[in-house]
Formats: sequence, C-alpha cells, structure tokens
Amino acid sequence: PENNLLPLSTHPTLNSDLMDYIRHGRIKPMPAIKSWEGLKVTFIDGSSAEYEIICAATGFWTTFEFFDEKFINFKESEKVPLYRKMMHPDYQNLYFIGLFQPIGCIWPLADYQAKLACLEILGKYKRPTEIANKIKKEIENPHFEFGPGQRHAMEVDFHTFRNELKRELKKAGVDIGRPPAGKKKLYKSFARV
Repeated sequence: PENNLLPLSTHPTLNSDLMDYIRHGRIKPMPAIKSWEGLKVTFIDGSSAEYEIICAATGFWTTFEFFDEKFINFKESEKVPLYRKMMHPDYQNLYFIGLFQPIGCIWPLADYQAKLACLEILGKYKRPTEIANKIKKEIENPHFEFGPGQRHAMEVDFHTFRNELKRELKKAGVDIGRPPAGKKKLYKSFARV
C-alpha cells in the first residue's frame, strides 16, 4: 500500500544495523514484488532479477502462515482482537505470547503474559466471561491513537500494559509487586519490574 503519512507524523522504526547493511550493499531495498517464477522475481517497476533469498518486509500485517486463514486471520485488522493481546475469544487453549509492540521493553510484559497463560492452564486464573466485550473495549480504547492502518495494530504503552497484566495476575493470586518469600536480597528491585 502507498504511504500516506507525512514525515515525522508517527514514530519511526529504527535499526542501526539496517542502514549499515544497506550502505555496504548486504541489503538492497527493492520495489514491491509483482510476481515471481522460480528464482526470477519481477517488480512493479518492471525490473526483474534472480534471487536465492528474499526478505519480505511486507509492511505491518499481522499474519500467521501456519494457521488456515479461516481459523485465525488478523491481516486486515487495525487492532489485534485478543484479550490482553494474547487470548482469543473462541479458543481457550491458544495463546499469543509477545504479540504486541511496546513503547519500552517487551521481555517483562511477555513474561507476565506467559505467567498468565500458565495460571489459566493450571486452573488458577479464569478469563473474563464477557471476553468479546472486553476485547471490543480494548480495541476502542487503545493506549495510543496513531490513526488508521495496520502499522500500530499491536502498539502498547509499556507502563499501562504492565499494570493491566499485573491486575490480571493479581486476580490469580500472584502479586508481582512483592518478592518471593525468603528471597528479598535476591530480588531487591523486583517491585520495579
């Protein structure tokens, strides 16, 4: 799709290695692919060449090639329709851990999601009965409003999302704010995670 955003109207995606690889010719940006046959790739500008490796930076579509599209299809979604970005409303044994893009570090939040999934599997956490309504509310009230488009479908604010996940964990009897009993010296900064 065409980019209709003005420069600096949204935050950029940065990777210091990418520019270095482009500068040294290890990566060569190309126009969109029109078609390919075997190793021959034809681009929308009419140029073509043979390639052994194609890294398709397709934009910001959330797709799962290993699932049938009738089963899970978020490709056209501007917001991911999962409770806490992890729980599908129809499949209680399917979890999407780390399917979000935080403004901040992903690891502690993905860890909280994994803990929540484990607690549900163990029967210590029960997802909301009105989960579809909760998902609708999450979609209608995103942490940030960047406008239409899939690029920000998974965007979350680190602190807000962390607090949401901590509240879910607390419902299961897990208080992330306190260190495990008897281990206080090992977990001095545990409450700040």
